[in-house]
Amino acid sequence: MNDALIVLDDGHTPRGVVKTIPFLCRARLQPVSGFTVAQGEDARMLVLDLSLSVESNVSFIRKLFRALPDKPKIVFASKSDRQEIVQACAIGGATVLGRADPKSVINLSLRKIFRDLGDPFYQDHPNTTAAAARRVDTLFADMTQAALAEEPLPRSGITSCARNVIDAIQSEGVDSWLNAVHKHHSHTYCHSMMVSGYAAAFGEALGLDDETINILVHAGLLHDIGKVRIPLAILDKPGELETEEYELVKRHPEFGREILSTQANMDERIIEATLSHHELLDGSGYPQGLKGGQISQLVRIITICDIFAALTEERSYKEHYSRRVAYAILLEMGSKLDRELLKKFRPVAFRSEFGELRRAAKDANAPKLAASA
Repeated sequence: MNDALIVLDDGHTPRGVVKTIPFLCRARLQPVSGFTVAQGEDARMLVLDLSLSVESNVSFIRKLFRALPDKPKIVFASKSDRQEIVQACAIGGATVLGRADPKSVINLSLRKIFRDLGDPFYQDHPNTTAAAARRVDTLFADMTQAALAEEPLPRSGITSCARNVIDAIQSEGVDSWLNAVHKHHSHTYCHSMMVSGYAAAFGEALGLDDETINILVHAGLLHDIGKVRIPLAILDKPGELETEEYELVKRHPEFGREILSTQANMDERIIEATLSHHELLDGSGYPQGLKGGQISQLVRIITICDIFAALTEERSYKEHYSRRVAYAILLEMGSKLDRELLKKFRPVAFRSEFGELRRAAKDANAPKLAASA
């Protein structure tokens, strides 16, 4: 099921702030002429980005609202066009927003709808984990909008959320974190949340110092920031990508480096992890084809967390694996991954409690990895 079905005038793309919606949730674009009620039923909410000065569009919206009276709806209008605003308000039964409204307005509206629909972040999770998930959810929306607008990222929010993730893993375990985030309405957000959680737990299992764990979690949160430049129709495409689409997706590490390199005082290790998290030790990775000693331990850690999260996360259009099978797949990758690190990742893959990981690390007297690795 899609989170949002965005209905558009034929031949048009989303306008104004509507363009940001596919980056905030799983959204499908649908030209008005091909719309069916079944499509509307298969979405959690409806977004109407239609010209309201066209009588046939107004008639369509009224019929749609009668067919799906209980479905949450947002109607966009041009607030500079009095006729559109009057029409939108007269239709009733929907939240009316302006295409030129601030991005924060659409973010708040989406969050309210998802919360009312039973967003997994707002129920049935331990307090520290739920609070951290809410904050990271807001952070990702803010980061996405800032990156799209080529504005500074919310650095203080990133720093505090990294600490929130670490605290949640420490107090309530990896499983609580994964259970809270695995059904997030954005696949990209869900994946980065999983990677940051695994990174926190893996860093602790390795006996790393607090500063290095903090950098790892920052890298987990930011490693896929470059995907904001990839159309959601490609990122969430069911089935195999075309060659051109796959080549564009493979550029997201470089896009991420470009975004982070413009941020004042961004730690070079975070930029490195963002650029290199798809590099493999045998040189078969991308974008630079690095191998062996060219890849730092910090990047190797993020790569393991990234692949494991991708294998285990749930998506409606692709198979996901149990932790046991996913770990076996990592082992089968052989010389592509750091074998010693992979052995030490096993307790993270199969044991959820942070306290167990900490005790295991101390008992094994695990060597510290240099913060600059």
